[in-house]
Amino acid sequence: MNESSTENRLQAEDRTAALQDEIEILSKQVKRLIKAEGRLYEFQEQLDAQLKEYAGLYDLNRALNTLFELPEIFTRAVAYATNNLGYERVLFFLRDETTGNYTICASDGYYELEERDSVMALVIPREDPLLAALIDSPGYLIRTEECGQPLLDAYRSRLGMNEYLIYPLGSHAQPLSLLVVGNSPENASFYRRVRESENTLLSIGNFAELLSSALENKVYYAKMKDALEQERLAKAKYHSIFENSVEGIFQTTPEGRFISCNPATASILGYDSPEELIEVTHDIGNQVYVHPQRRRELFDMMHNGLDVKNYEVEFSRKDGSVLWVLLSIHPFFNAEGRLLYLDGILHDITERKWAVDALKQAHATLERTVEERTTELRAAKEAAESANRAKSIFLSNMSHELRTPLNAILGYSQLMQRDPSLSPENREQLNTINRSGEHLLTLINDVLEISKIEAQRVVVEMTTFDLPALFKDLHTMFRVRTDTKRLQLLLEGIGDLPRFVVTDENKVRQILINLIDNAVKYTEQGGIAIRVALTNDSENSGCLVVEVQDTGSGIGEEEIERVFQAFEQTASGRLSTGGTGLGMAISRTYARMLGGDITLNSRLGEGSTFRLEIDVRKGQNTDIRVKALPRRIRGLAPGQEIPRILVAEDLWESRSLLVKLLTVTGFDVREAVNGQEAVEICAEWHPHFIWMDIRMPVMDGLEAMRTIKTSKNGMAVKVAALTASGMAEEQDAIMAAGFDDFVRKPFREQEILEIMARHLGVTYLDERANVQETFPEPDCELTRQRLMAALGTDLLDDLHGAVLALDTDRTLGVLDRIALQEPCIGAELKKIALDLDYDRLLALVEKDDADQAVTN
Repeated sequence: MNESSTENRLQAEDRTAALQDEIEILSKQVKRLIKAEGRLYEFQEQLDAQLKEYAGLYDLNRALNTLFELPEIFTRAVAYATNNLGYERVLFFLRDETTGNYTICASDGYYELEERDSVMALVIPREDPLLAALIDSPGYLIRTEECGQPLLDAYRSRLGMNEYLIYPLGSHAQPLSLLVVGNSPENASFYRRVRESENTLLSIGNFAELLSSALENKVYYAKMKDALEQERLAKAKYHSIFENSVEGIFQTTPEGRFISCNPATASILGYDSPEELIEVTHDIGNQVYVHPQRRRELFDMMHNGLDVKNYEVEFSRKDGSVLWVLLSIHPFFNAEGRLLYLDGILHDITERKWAVDALKQAHATLERTVEERTTELRAAKEAAESANRAKSIFLSNMSHELRTPLNAILGYSQLMQRDPSLSPENREQLNTINRSGEHLLTLINDVLEISKIEAQRVVVEMTTFDLPALFKDLHTMFRVRTDTKRLQLLLEGIGDLPRFVVTDENKVRQILINLIDNAVKYTEQGGIAIRVALTNDSENSGCLVVEVQDTGSGIGEEEIERVFQAFEQTASGRLSTGGTGLGMAISRTYARMLGGDITLNSRLGEGSTFRLEIDVRKGQNTDIRVKALPRRIRGLAPGQEIPRILVAEDLWESRSLLVKLLTVTGFDVREAVNGQEAVEICAEWHPHFIWMDIRMPVMDGLEAMRTIKTSKNGMAVKVAALTASGMAEEQDAIMAAGFDDFVRKPFREQEILEIMARHLGVTYLDERANVQETFPEPDCELTRQRLMAALGTDLLDDLHGAVLALDTDRTLGVLDRIALQEPCIGAELKKIALDLDYDRLLALVEKDDADQAVTN
């Protein structure tokens, strides 16, 4: 209780006591006066009322001193005001310390339940003008209709009062509570009683003053109680932390004695209790510090009153063992700046230091290991790169060595097929040689392709092509083989495919050839079904799904994954003839490059089903490239200058083949056996075009080309490279060196002649002068039924006889007649003939195939 409140209470008590004494005296006097004079009777009644009021206030004060909760105090005050002071309405508003608003906390019991709920929910905001008016008023406000004050108009009806008084309780500037007393709307005497009787206001003032004092005392006591409780809790919490902390907490004198410490400090330093540590330690610097100068360093760090945090230092335990601790020190100084004591916290970091030291040692060991391993890996990498280079060199050499004789085999077989005097038997033998050479070239290309795939040098080339035509072409291609083996070959679903799609046509064709070829190879009875569909079909794209199902030997479950591994073959594959074991590995790689995959479902002895899925976009026929028909060139067209051609090739077989081809065509040809001879002939003879082999003795083709290109007239000479290498990067290097074109062995005569036409502008005479030079429209479907309807039996019989006799000239003559009548069919048939695919031609014109057609 503050002095003012105590003094007020004492004054009230003294005043009450004095009044009691005065009452007794006055009572005696009044009685004497009443007996003496009746006029004093009214005064006696007033005095009795005052005495009764003071007695009631005294009793209220004593009662309030026994209460400790504000709701109880307000409830008691309401009861006193209504019972002893005669007020019809009494309400208390209590201030919320957080918001500053005033909310009703107690009221008399006059209100009905619904009205009471409404009144008890009433809040006076801290911004309300009423509060400012209270601060400016002498201590209370009167509100009546007659006085016309605008305050509390918003609350009048809700309070159920017509006239009222408002008193601030507690601090006048910021009252703890507001006391509101008044009358009900039915009683109009309240205002008159207040105005006509000063005792009424005095009674209210006394009551408000007593209540203000009680409220302030209770608030003060409550705050003191809370503060003491908080202090008690803080001390208990600190004591708990101090006693139970796993960290050492201590106080020391500047001289080096422990003032206090917790059990953790004693335990860390090896003592049984804090008391033992304090008792035996008189000089911390020499008894605890392993190196006493470290404590002096610590004091130097604390100059100007700064804390020291995380100071690592070695301490001695009671048994003499050494530990590492982490110290944090806070110094306390007096007003004069003298150091009084030190508060400290210490952590035992011995294990951490050991771990750090071990980690450093392990790190050093690891660095050595990493360095050694790096050296080993570097050596391994160099060895791998060397092996890779050796592999590339080996593949390049093997490609050269294999392609060179193939060049002669395929080239001479092509030249020999020009001879019209060949017998059918010899022509068939040449076809066999050519097919065998093409098969061998396919095997070589597979090996080189898998090498490019491993080196990640394969790229996707997106083109627009006719998808149904591709499947029909493949069906026709394999029909001869399946018919020979008496197998069914079904093609289902192409009628539902979009006609034009965009993807890598060459890779899709290669995948499908591998899948179908695989099925035909391992199937002896039954047949092969090719099912196609477009799933996830949208306006612009879809997923092309192709299933190739066969009734062949099948594959065991344990061997399924081997199918897609390079150079691996299944048991059935090893029993078959031919193949490198690369086809499926290449096909799956291509499928994944095209956004899909190949899966296999197979059971041994029951057949296999390969499923291809790739993403495709839908295309337009305007995006299809025009393809040139293969040409059987007979010679140079008349009326043009004969170009001079130099062939530089060290191998006689390749050189003589190319010289003979160019000579027969009509070119003026010379030959050189190495690069040096080529440079000399070029300087003397000035050729228009040079075919330059890359690998030659004395001077290789690259050096010879550079020498020629830098000579006086060399820039006008076109130089095309000849190489047996199959490596794409070698081709890029050759073109980058300055060659005008590039041909890989084994070459085809059409490729040689077309390159020369492109660079020299020459024109040729060929066997298809009257035939359109582009492929027929993809809807030019070739079936026996279609040929019968378009050509009739006479032309078909003539073509059948020519094909059966393997007479090239006669066959081409019949095809020229067909082209005049049906250009589309004639061009397609002539394309097949120029590809020397006589098996396919025979399958189309054989009479026993008359009712067969490509299955859609």
